[in-house]
Amino acid sequence: MDLSIIKCHGSGNDFVLIDEMNAELFLEQQRPQLAQLLCDRRSILGADGVLFVQKSSSADVKMRMFNADGSEAQTCGNGLRCVARFVAERLGRTRVSIETMKGISAAAQEVDTVPGVKAYSVELGPISIKTKDLPLIVDTEVLVNAKLAPLSEKFNFTAVSAPNPHLVAMVEKIDVAELETVGERASHLPGILPEKANVSFCRVLDGNSLAVATFERGSGLTQSCGSAMGASALAACISGKLPFGSWFSVFNFGGYIAACATEQANESYKISIKGNATFVFAATYSLDLDKMTLRKTLDGVTYDEEITAYERVHDKGRQVMTQDVK
Repeated sequence: MDLSIIKCHGSGNDFVLIDEMNAELFLEQQRPQLAQLLCDRRSILGADGVLFVQKSSSADVKMRMFNADGSEAQTCGNGLRCVARFVAERLGRTRVSIETMKGISAAAQEVDTVPGVKAYSVELGPISIKTKDLPLIVDTEVLVNAKLAPLSEKFNFTAVSAPNPHLVAMVEKIDVAELETVGERASHLPGILPEKANVSFCRVLDGNSLAVATFERGSGLTQSCGSAMGASALAACISGKLPFGSWFSVFNFGGYIAACATEQANESYKISIKGNATFVFAATYSLDLDKMTLRKTLDGVTYDEEITAYERVHDKGRQVMTQDVK
């Protein structure tokens, strides 16, 4: 079959976007294998994940996101922004709604991050800090800035469902080697993390900004993770390091976004993030579903101006993270 895709990214977290709005193209059992094939960076494409954009009976579209290892995520903050742009431009709108595995996210076009870098805001959710919602199997209802001994004796963690499961450690310095070690361990503790978890190291830089690095379940160390950056903003607010209700710059290896965590009634929370939704190229591939092989057949559009414009955002993120990382 001929498969048309858009390669896109949010904060360097890159995806293969597949349009299934008119009809679903794949059987369920094919999607994990397809994600592994398309995301393999040793192949002709490579990405952190695959975004399937489908029809929805309750929103403008439905987004399904599959990680590089073939597992399906509840949502994806960076991917949501890319889907929001794709759908908004397709429908000629500035606001759209996107159904995910856990609920419906509102999305809106925003002022360009910098000139030429298209930006969108999305709501993450539902949000919960109850350990049962990750799930995290411990004897406390919440885990806030506390030890989780099987994972690490060194770091304190705050558990956040955003709605992907996140464990956030507030640190004085981001040590990537330690993050990778702890992140790998979180994927091999079924007794307390039956669905694994994303692990983030978060450092408060000042009263207006954070630096965040994340080890994503299913993908490993990535340039950034949208829901992790939102979860980190919430963890910083819950820990009393930053105030609720303000927008903060969140720097990452792929650039930066803005995040806002607000406290709602009945001990509930809301997280919104906004940042780039950058298209890299569009192309068509010949896909053999029986053999799971891929061959490029047609170049479409290469978004050179967007790629060049985003370098300013990427450079700023790298500059901040290089100063902060061991």
